[in-house]
Amino acid sequence: MATTVAFSVLLGLPFVRAMSGSFGLSYPSLEAQVNLKTDGFWHLGGFCFGKDVDHVGVLNVQVDWRGHTPLDDAQVYLVGFDGRKDHWGLISQNWNTSSCDEKLHMADASDSSTQLGVLGPKYTLKIRVRQRTGVRDWHFALLSCGAVEAAPLKLKVEAEAGALSYFEANTQFDSSSCPVLNTGWWEYASSALGFWLMLIFIVICTSCLAISIGRSLRLCHKRARKTSGSDVVIGRPCEMPHDEKVATGHPHDVKEQP
Repeated sequence: MATTVAFSVLLGLPFVRAMSGSFGLSYPSLEAQVNLKTDGFWHLGGFCFGKDVDHVGVLNVQVDWRGHTPLDDAQVYLVGFDGRKDHWGLISQNWNTSSCDEKLHMADASDSSTQLGVLGPKYTLKIRVRQRTGVRDWHFALLSCGAVEAAPLKLKVEAEAGALSYFEANTQFDSSSCPVLNTGWWEYASSALGFWLMLIFIVICTSCLAISIGRSLRLCHKRARKTSGSDVVIGRPCEMPHDEKVATGHPHDVKEQP
């Protein structure tokens, strides 16, 4: 797929503070604290990113686990879903009813999940978001799949670069936070499958029409050559005289006088 995230994600739910989040400001961030629970899931908000061949955004995530049991022993994940219909559009339809494993499977399909706890109780993650087509939101969530110690987990997620806008937890489920950019029709058309299918169809039809016209012209030209090669005589052709002498240009015989 054109969208990949080589990262982990942010966290937050019961209270999420958004700072410096308006479009055009640098380093918008989300801060959150949540008490983990068995088979829990939390929508954490997110950011809107543009597109780039390398990466479109960089996030710094600070993790602070207050529990006694290492998170390595639990299945706690930071996951991301881009705003396309077959990603966030699909999982958002049953966000409250789908299982943790179903949500995690959807994130794994986009290579956008990271298990927490592998670096210790306190550490920082750097996330690079790759997105080669379109401009769209990225929704981030915290998942605890299975049993986990009920203890506080604090996070701060800061957009170091690339964020066009941000949105808070439990918002933008059915709409986009992305600003309207004056990118021209080509930016929108080039990322739409229907545009390329229509373009291919037009090229095929134009090629078939050109081939048909070329064949018709060659056929007409061939018929014209056949017609010009035959002798066309208008009127009655001259007849050769029967007198061989006259015909060969000999003078008439003169009768001798007696």
